[in-house]
Amino acid sequence: MFRPKIDIAKCSKCMKCAVVCPVNAITETKTGSPYINYSVCTGCLICLRECPESAIMEEKK
Repeated sequence: MFRPKIDIAKCSKCMKCAVVCPVNAITETKTGSPYINYSVCTGCLICLRECPESAIMEEKK
């Protein structure tokens, strides 16, 4: 099983990942960065495919 992992150095903070997440597992931190709540995340990896910066990668769970 895999889960998404965000490379904050590549992230432009556009939050498209949060918009496309079907279970609302990605929220915005106070600094504007995305945060993945893994207790909610289903591992569908839609965020990975939709990230315009390729800042999200697969991580083995």
